[in-house]
Formats: sequence, structure tokens, C-alpha cells
Amino acid sequence: MSSISESASCKNGINGAKKGLTSEDNTYMSKDRVQEIVDSLTQLLAKTVYQPTTYIWPTKRICIYFICFHVASDEVKKNKIRVTFLDTSCSSSPLQKKKKKSNLENDMAEIKKMITILEERTVPMAKAQTTEDHKKKRKIEKGQMSRSDNEKRETEDENKSDNKEDKTAKTAPKQKEKTVESKKQDDSSQASKMAKKSEKANLKDKDKDKDKTEANPTSSEANKKKALKKSKSTTKNESHTTPIAPPLDLKFLEEMESKSDNDSGSDCDKMNKMDNPCYDTVKDLSAISKESMMEYINGLCFGASIGDSLGLYYFKSENKKSVSEKIKKLGEHEASTATTTTTTTTTTTDKEVDLNDMDIDMELNEVTDDTEMAMCIARGLLKMIDSNARQNKGMNEVTMKYIVEEYQMWLLNPPGDHGRLIDGSIGGKDVKTVENVRHKAYEMNSQIKSGKQKYGVLSNGSLIRCVPLIVYGIRLPPRQTFQLMLLESSLTHASYIVYFTLTAYALTAQYLIRNYCKSKKHELAVCYALQFLEEQQNIFKASPHNDHNANDNTNADAIAMVIQWIKEARQTVINNTVNDFVASLNQEANSMNSHIRIGFQIAFYHLCKASTFVEAMEHTLTIQGNSDSNCCVVGGLMGAFHGITQLRTLKQLLVRPNSKSDKHRQPYHAKHYEQYLRFLFRYALHPQRCFVGDATKSCNGSFDEFVLQPDK
Repeated sequence: MSSISESASCKNGINGAKKGLTSEDNTYMSKDRVQEIVDSLTQLLAKTVYQPTTYIWPTKRICIYFICFHVASDEVKKNKIRVTFLDTSCSSSPLQKKKKKSNLENDMAEIKKMITILEERTVPMAKAQTTEDHKKKRKIEKGQMSRSDNEKRETEDENKSDNKEDKTAKTAPKQKEKTVESKKQDDSSQASKMAKKSEKANLKDKDKDKDKTEANPTSSEANKKKALKKSKSTTKNESHTTPIAPPLDLKFLEEMESKSDNDSGSDCDKMNKMDNPCYDTVKDLSAISKESMMEYINGLCFGASIGDSLGLYYFKSENKKSVSEKIKKLGEHEASTATTTTTTTTTTTDKEVDLNDMDIDMELNEVTDDTEMAMCIARGLLKMIDSNARQNKGMNEVTMKYIVEEYQMWLLNPPGDHGRLIDGSIGGKDVKTVENVRHKAYEMNSQIKSGKQKYGVLSNGSLIRCVPLIVYGIRLPPRQTFQLMLLESSLTHASYIVYFTLTAYALTAQYLIRNYCKSKKHELAVCYALQFLEEQQNIFKASPHNDHNANDNTNADAIAMVIQWIKEARQTVINNTVNDFVASLNQEANSMNSHIRIGFQIAFYHLCKASTFVEAMEHTLTIQGNSDSNCCVVGGLMGAFHGITQLRTLKQLLVRPNSKSDKHRQPYHAKHYEQYLRFLFRYALHPQRCFVGDATKSCNGSFDEFVLQPDK
């Protein structure tokens, strides 16, 4: 906050229409005068970091006190400043009511009282700082700018603002000008000293933290993650200068949906064998009800978020055994009240359970970056669909531009434990286009391949966020599903072993959703994914120099690895060798905490076993690795298998209001799936024979757009 007072002549201060900038204003000023003052305040704001500086220009008849602060960074860019001020020359002024004659000493005493009142009103904004100051501070903390450079720049800024103030006040007496100037310098130097003290304190704290870290070089990944989560809670107490992601405007899509539903010739709500030229698995089905499929689409997405939340709750809990008992109790409750819906077209998800009747004190309404990144994808896809519809573009025109924009907005204020790859590719300063993002992702993958990991990136970052894409591609043939998963994953995890892991997961989930009423659907879904992988493996063996080979490891060994993971999980169920299976996963987790294999294999193990959702969660929590990420991956696949009705109590725990939640986290909470999923399914990509044009080789101007077109 910057507190500024400036003199104005009686003529300029009183004449003009009443101009109310906020509900708290008591001022009579002309439009031009207000604009002039706002312009001068804008120049002075650059000097304010944390300590407010008060500038007072009193005259015999008038004394105006200003409080200005930035509401949000998007308004900062437009130079919009909220101003509250008092004019003692006006009859309505609180100062004027108390005395008829004004003198400097009394004015100052009254203003000090009024400052206290006004500052109490604006406490939430008191720590707001400009974008430039924020950048300067971060550069100092990172050692990119020396203290002397910072002081020099502050001096230059002060000189510039002082010059402008001198021009606006050149009609004032010279003596008064000197008084004002000296006061400004005193206040500025005082603010500068306070800022330096704050910086020194921060540097000392950082040195202490560094010493602690160096003293314990063998700390595990779990301890690092715990520290990050602690920093997240600390950040909540600080003021946020970053904007909050606005809610999506879906009115246009709702209108389109309504028109399409009234069209008797529309077949968008159903899929039949003519719609799916490449689907051997669904060719015998004449129609699939949208409502029934939504039961399992909700199961997929909410299941992933429930797993994410359970894993986080388990991670934060000191009594792990107590958490396991609570989860087991939840499972018993779900089993005793379960309603079978697999043969009907309606669901019972609207029937809420009275949580007060259940003795379960679990806080499951907090999620991690796993769910938040998935919500970025959902928001980006819906913005793309809306934009295409408004411009009358083909609904099969796909671009990752909107998803990248959502990630960039999210990265302005992410949770403390988000992955480093998304920071490296999307969070860079020089990232402006999807082309830049992918180029960075390919570079990072190449660096990793040149090290110890011959397959490149192997972390689970793109697997934990992919469920909205699975819904959007629900009607595509397998090869096009692969292309869609590649487009998004290559923004951060540009590795073919990751692409095929995602595709196997997506095809399995899609089969479960489309064939919800089939007997032994869990076994058939696994076979469906394996069939695609084996076909692609043969293609790569026959043609090792695939057109994507220039930027990634496209060898058949990557696909063979994913096939091996699935078959190992299936064989573990057949041979009942779960102890050896878990030991192998724990060994993998010791070398790489977030390895994509861990959650992926556990998910396929429990699907092959046809475990209940809660059984799968209980078991997953006993395995090493990132508990939230592993439970997220397992929860998604098991949710697609069981449907949302089997998870209704857990869903209620997830979506219930959380008064402690940070406002910046709200746009990315799983509760928004209730609105988003029906649109993602309603406007899912058309099931025509098509390909996704990927221009990664040439990186030309059309790189940002990927259009699904009929084969020639």
C-alpha cells in the first residue's frame, strides 16, 4: 500500500462534479484533476515495496490524504488504482465538520487519526506490491541483482518521479517546494532502510535453511516434499499479487447444446457401430446412453481426485495406521449401502449420504497439483471448444495453446509441491508459444537421456493429469487417442515411453467407460490396451526411423517396457505373488520417487484383480513413492471400473466446502468436474478416420495448431 497526500488549489479541489472512485470517497473533484493525481500516484508506486511512505502537501485551506493500492496484477497493467481521500475544504469532509478554521498542526493530528481508520479498512491490501517490485525482490533473493544495483535503480526511479512532481508543483512557492522535497527524501530513505532490514532478515533465514539442508544431505524425497507443502501453507498467509483464475463462461456452449438437442437429426448424444470404424470392442453395441457413460466418466475423474486427496491426507497424517482404519471403515460403509446401476440409464449419485451419521473425521477436500493440473487441461479444452464454436471452426480442430495459457496462469501461484518439468518447459521467461514449450520439453528429455536414463523422462507428471483428455478423446480410434495424448504430454514429458504409458492407461479407461455393462470388462480392457501396444511395437520394429524419431526415443524397446509392466501386473494376480511385486515397486521408488511405473502397475494390478476402490486405495498407500500421485493414478482407473455411485461418500467428502482453502486454489478444485465433464463428453472429438498433424520436425509457424482431418 502506498499512502500519499497532495495539495491542490481550492479551485481545482472543489470545482467540478462529484466524482466517486470508491464507496468510501468523500471528495468533490473534477475528472481532469482526479486523472492528474492518479497519474502522479502511478509514478510514485514504483518505490513502494512493503513499508508505506506518506507524502503530505498541506495548504491553508486544503489538505488531501490519499490511500492507494493495487487490487490485482491484471489491473496494475491497466494502471487502475483504487484511491481513497479526504478534502478538508469541502463541507462534507469529516475534518471540516470538526472545525471551521484549518491550521497545519490540527490538520496533521486529525489526519493521523484518519490514517489509522482508513488503514484498518484496507488491511487486506496493506502488503500489496507492484509487479516490478516483486521482480526486483525475487532477483535479489536469487542473487541475480546485487544490492548496490538495486539501490542505484531505486535512486533513478526516485529522481524520475521527483522530476515529474516538480513540474506539477512549479506554481508553488520555492520555500514550500524545498520543504516538500526534504520531507520526501527523509521518508524515502526511511522506507529504503526498512526494506534493506527486511532483505537482510530474509537472507539470514535462507542461510539458516541452507545450513540445515547441508547438514542432512541424505534427506529423502519425502522430506523435500514435506518442506514444499510447509512452504505452501506459509504462502497462504502472505498477500497475493497474482490474479485468481476467473470462472469459465460456458453459456455459449450451453446454448449450442440446447439447439443441438432440439435437432431431431442430431446423433451427438449416442454412439453406434457406424460412429466407430476402428472399435472392435464396441461394434456389437447399437447404442450407448450418455447418462450411463457419464456414470463412469465421473468415476474416472472424481476417482483420480479422490485418490489424490486420500494420498495427501495419508501423507500429512502422523498416525498412518489410524488413516488406514478410517479408509477401511469407509469401504465397509460403501459396500453396505451400494446401489447397482450398471443395467440402468440413470444414476443415484444425487442421493447424498448424511456425513454426520458417519464417525469419520477425514479432511478430504484438499487436493494437490495432480488434480489442479488436470483442471488446467479441462479448462483449456473447454476454452478451445468455445473459441472454435464462436468462430464457426471445425470442432475437430485442436490446439494446446489454451492449455498452455491455463498452465501459465496456474504457475503464477502454484502449490508448493508441483513438478520441476512443468516449471522448466512452461514456466520459462522466454516461453511465448506452444512451439517454445515443446522445444524446451524435448531439450530436457534429451539431457535426461544423455545421463543415466536411456529412455528419457520417466516421471509421472503427465499421467496424473490426463483424465480430462481421456474424456475428450472417448470417441477416437486407438491411434488417434495416442496422438492426442502425445500432444499434451509433449508439453512437459517428451518421452515415447511416457506417451505409450499414457495411451495404454487411456485406452483401458475408455474401454471400461464405453463397455460398462460387459461381463469381465476389466480383463477385456487390459487386452484392448495390449493389442494396440503390440501392433505399434511391430510397426516400430519394421520401420525404426519413424517420422517422430528426430526428437524422441521412438524405438520398440520403449513400447516393450510398457507391455512388460502390464503383463507383470496381470501375472502377479494369476500367480498370487504380490509380495515380490510390491518389493519390486518399492525398489523402483527408492531410486525414483515419482517413477511412472509405480502408480501405473498398481492400477493394472488392482484392475486385473477387480478390487474394490477402497481396497485398491488401502493397498496403494502401503507402497513407497508419492502417495498422492500413486493413489491418483489408481483411483482414476478403478473409478472408471466401478462408476461414481460406488464412490459417492468419498465424493461428498471431496467436494464439501473448505473455508480454509486459498482463493487461488478454488478454480482448480475437483468440484468443478460436475460442470465441466458433461461439456467435454458432449463436444468430444468426432469418431471419424483422422490423424493429428504434428509439425514437431519443422517447428514452423503452423506448429501451434493441430487439426484432425480425414485420411486422404
